[in-house]
Amino acid sequence: MIATVKNTDQLIEGVLDQGLSFIGDYLQKRLYLPVLITDHNGLIYFPVTSDPEAGNGEIFIDIPAGWENEEFYYCQLNCTLYYRIPANPGHAYVAAEKVSADRIPELIDVIRDCKLAVKCYFSKINNGNEYFEKELTDYLFSRSHANLRDIMHGMNNELDIKRPCYVMMVQVEAVRQKIEARAIRSYINEYMRREKLRAITLYRENQVAVIVPVNDNIEAAEAVQIEHTVDLKKLQESLSHCFKMTVSIGAGQIKPFENIDKSFDQARITIILNHLMGKSNFICKFSELGVYRAVFSQDLKTTREYCDDILSKLIEHDCKSEGELLPTLRKLLDTCGNIKATADSLFIHVNTLYYRINKIEQILEADLSKMDTRVDLHTAIKVYDTLQILDGAANAAPSVESPVYALHA
Repeated sequence: MIATVKNTDQLIEGVLDQGLSFIGDYLQKRLYLPVLITDHNGLIYFPVTSDPEAGNGEIFIDIPAGWENEEFYYCQLNCTLYYRIPANPGHAYVAAEKVSADRIPELIDVIRDCKLAVKCYFSKINNGNEYFEKELTDYLFSRSHANLRDIMHGMNNELDIKRPCYVMMVQVEAVRQKIEARAIRSYINEYMRREKLRAITLYRENQVAVIVPVNDNIEAAEAVQIEHTVDLKKLQESLSHCFKMTVSIGAGQIKPFENIDKSFDQARITIILNHLMGKSNFICKFSELGVYRAVFSQDLKTTREYCDDILSKLIEHDCKSEGELLPTLRKLLDTCGNIKATADSLFIHVNTLYYRINKIEQILEADLSKMDTRVDLHTAIKVYDTLQILDGAANAAPSVESPVYALHA
């Protein structure tokens, strides 16, 4: 007979402190069997592996029907014991695999001891920090005028305002099926717990922002590369493998939490710039942006002034005349000055393109035949386009193809 735990409070404290992996690991050690823990939809919350090659990559299991009034169900076909736990919303399930029928009574005793801890976990993720997460999401994604210190008063997460953190932005670019945003957020949270990190995940449209605390002091953290906390490549592979989707990841620099909006902007800028360069399925850190890192390291007001100094005359001309000179210049520079490729992509005659080029040179008082001029203009346009998207402008330049299916909140 398997010994039961002496103090169920220890299990509750463990799951609230360390996540669902605490209970999952406990059950597997006590039962000597593979264990799955799922929500009411069969979405697997445990195990979460940081190795994308491990397991079969499934993130859902089918919960057998027809035992709504029973505490547990044993499927002889696949030798799996399913145990139902009331949770908010619906139920949670513990599924023990490779179970022989004669062991069912002793397994049930052990799982019962974990019932309250599992229930507390699912109640916490559904109710615990909803208000805080909503306020923080609006603060970062929508630039609300809320005070960050006020927002932090409503959170259950023990995070100091001075704690160094950085933001990873996970951009979903293509998915093969409908996926709930909560499923991805929960997966990332458990993944981070496996890595001994307490992350905060926020969601808006097809982006998941992951705020990752680090233990270094602020001065040292600024100079340390972020691989010491999360292996971005492994996380990307794990998400792609488990959810059958294409994702890109951009990472901001380490900042104290009171300045987390700066790391958040850096992560978004990294995503936007790479998309504007025609890239997808990438991993990039803000520190790897080259000249753009220097430009966007300034405050955004200074960055906007930089764009105005170079492009304002052209933008004003297009606004007054409903012209297309800025889009023409953008395409010309993107094609490295290739006249035919530019004209073809704009569906205009070559002579029309030459006319526009002459007009652009007159307005900007610049010679587009010079390399340094083209480099300066190309950089300014990419910065301008990035700012337009960052600010949510409706007429911002498109980035990459929209996902096949949008995620659902």
